[in-house]
Amino acid sequence: MTRFGQNKFQTNDAVWLTEPGSQQLKGPYLIASMPSPGNYTLSYENGQPAEGGKTFKERLLDFAE
Repeated sequence: MTRFGQNKFQTNDAVWLTEPGSQQLKGPYLIASMPSPGNYTLSYENGQPAEGGKTFKERLLDFAE
């Protein structure tokens, strides 16, 4: 899949989420979509939206290995 602008992640990349003000990692989740540069929605492996379908800034995400 083609990257959107300068986005670090692309659709279906596995990522960890760090909520603002927390050191705890959540996930791993998959990148579901990139609604705008540097912003992502997440999903579970079954395709269901994760975290209520919210959009997250790139700085809150890290690659899951």
